[in-house]
Amino acid sequence: EHKIFKGGVEAQTPVKGSIKKKQAQKKKGVNQEQSLTVNVITGRRKSSGKPAVRPAKAPIIFNPTITYDTPGIYDIYLYVTDSVCLLTDTALISITVTDSVQLNVNNTIELCNPVPVTLTANSFGTADFFIWSSDNTFSDTLNNSVSDSVLTITPSGSATYYVMVGNAGCYKKDSVVVDFVSSAISLSANDSICAGEMTVVTATNTNPAFSFSYVWSPSSIIVTPSVSNQVTVQPPTSQYVYVTATATNGCIVQDSLFIAVSSIAPGSVIASANPLLVPAGGTTTLSAQPNGLAYSWFPTEQVTNPTAQTTAAVVDQNTIYTLSATDGICTRQDTVLVRIFTFLCDDSYIYVPNAFTPNGDGENDVLYVRGELIEGMLFRVFDRWGEMVFESTDRLIGWDGTFRGKAMDPDVYDYYLKAICIDGDESIIKGNITLMK
Repeated sequence: EHKIFKGGVEAQTPVKGSIKKKQAQKKKGVNQEQSLTVNVITGRRKSSGKPAVRPAKAPIIFNPTITYDTPGIYDIYLYVTDSVCLLTDTALISITVTDSVQLNVNNTIELCNPVPVTLTANSFGTADFFIWSSDNTFSDTLNNSVSDSVLTITPSGSATYYVMVGNAGCYKKDSVVVDFVSSAISLSANDSICAGEMTVVTATNTNPAFSFSYVWSPSSIIVTPSVSNQVTVQPPTSQYVYVTATATNGCIVQDSLFIAVSSIAPGSVIASANPLLVPAGGTTTLSAQPNGLAYSWFPTEQVTNPTAQTTAAVVDQNTIYTLSATDGICTRQDTVLVRIFTFLCDDSYIYVPNAFTPNGDGENDVLYVRGELIEGMLFRVFDRWGEMVFESTDRLIGWDGTFRGKAMDPDVYDYYLKAICIDGDESIIKGNITLMK
């Protein structure tokens, strides 16, 4: 990359190796080799501004590396000599060496409360400018004048401030962390408990730079007195737990946590079912106590409304139903067991009385088909001449002993019953009934 011209030299810095070029020149038909010798000399510029004097015999330096320990302006000379013609040419560059930048800041400042704080960047006279910023990209400048190394600011919370100082050739960066002791404590606990329960309150130190001693209150709810960061409390009603934490630097931090205590007493939540014994596929009614809570039943399969206080459930197998009742703070539970039994859709579970007395005395006045397992039916009653005097498809609608509005005479009547049970089985039962007065 170094170029050689007749009568002059053009130099580029840094010089890499010895500049020796072979030029084949035709002179009187004879090839002549021309050798160039390169010398690099450095010297600090004198106050007169005159260049340094080349020594009588300058050393040949390849790949020159120079370390400057003192600020100043340095002139670098490149000498190129033609060994044949003994012609020398000179190139010059000037290097300005600025002073190294020094920077010292107080990297951590601890405050008890938000107050004005003064941040100082000390460069020991090596910097010309000072930039304070709220982020490490220096997108903003907090100080009014970049020639001022001092920044006065009132932080609203823990923050990090960044500073960059420098001169014409060098710069340095650093940061200052402002910590607030008041933000170093946070309280946590299971803050929604049932009456009579205990909970552990923990004060978490979010800044390991501080250490604290603790005083907890009120003492009436503290189960075991403690000066550590944890305490066990058993409040009888909803109330606050307080802590006073003293840091090693003398700062005092106070905090509190509200513990919500439920009024649901132990054993007050009761689950019940009626009936407790049902045929397979039968229905029971689930009920919850006390009133005024939010309820949920489990399992939810074949439960009509799993969040109702009272609901129906179809039972295919022995099932334990779990009731959960809550007031939004505490959740308590109870269980009820509903069992099933096997049955046959016949006269062992379907019953028609063989006599009744429709005399208006309020006892046994109406003839009903009995059977909790009946889902559908057709019930007909006939007199001795085969005339149908009564018909019903609802087991809750019985015969009162009348036909066409007229009371029937005491006699023996035949009946026909077609019953469909809850499991879908069908049974036909025939018999007779005695109407008595």
